[in-house]
Amino acid sequence: MKAKDIMTTPLITISDDSTIGEAADVMIERKLSCLPVLGKNGTLVGIITHSDFGLRRERLPHGESLFTMMGHWAEPAAMERVTTELKSKLVKEVVHEPVTTVEEETPIEDLLKLMVDERINRLPVMRGDRMVGIITRHDLLKLLISHPMTSKLWTPART
Repeated sequence: MKAKDIMTTPLITISDDSTIGEAADVMIERKLSCLPVLGKNGTLVGIITHSDFGLRRERLPHGESLFTMMGHWAEPAAMERVTTELKSKLVKEVVHEPVTTVEEETPIEDLLKLMVDERINRLPVMRGDRMVGIITRHDLLKLLISHPMTSKLWTPART
């Protein structure tokens, strides 16, 4: 079994010139945990995930304000101001890069090892320089449920 056999298609992507607010809308509407980000020429430049919306201090300069505002002294006007600032930032300002990818012919065993060893939750699947699918933890769960015999893939090798 190869990456192409379990990848999710069709792809839902977003431009790096889109706003975080637009990305959040797409992710909420489509019930997605991430969006591959494409540059002007349609090539993959990164991935934006739910944690890029200001909840991780190191990702956005306003993250600290957002955390502080969750305290008991937060004022509604300040919350609205910070939220508006976050939503108007461009995706290219927070996108995860570089992105680890796999080819569509990558064996499942190899991509599982990569995801576990590197603690990767999402792997774009490429055909040359074009993204053709994505594999997420959800796809691996579907594989495990639909093919109980694949459980041997999850067992560490004995030496």
